[in-house]
Amino acid sequence: MEIKALKFRANGFMKQPFALGGEDGQDKFDQKVMYRSSLQNHLIDTGKEVILVDTGLPESFPEEAPDENTFIYMGEKVDNFMEAFEKLPEDWKCPRCKQPKTKFNAA
Repeated sequence: MEIKALKFRANGFMKQPFALGGEDGQDKFDQKVMYRSSLQNHLIDTGKEVILVDTGLPESFPEEAPDENTFIYMGEKVDNFMEAFEKLPEDWKCPRCKQPKTKFNAA
């Protein structure tokens, strides 16, 4: 099985109370501790099929402006699914069918 991450968003973060669930109450966590976070789309080859997984937000999702009260920030837009797919190396071939990326339908 081969999995390729296709960048969708970068430089996001989660504050500790959000990342760890906050079950014990927010006062039990340090709000100054932040964990890196991002969103990726994925191309997964199982050996029998190739699966394109779009984990992204809708294109209409507004850009966020994080501040000190933001618990989770999705990050800055990098690429939509097809833009990220286009950034795969020119010599990339599907591991299953061995077709170059130019043979994939862009629709």
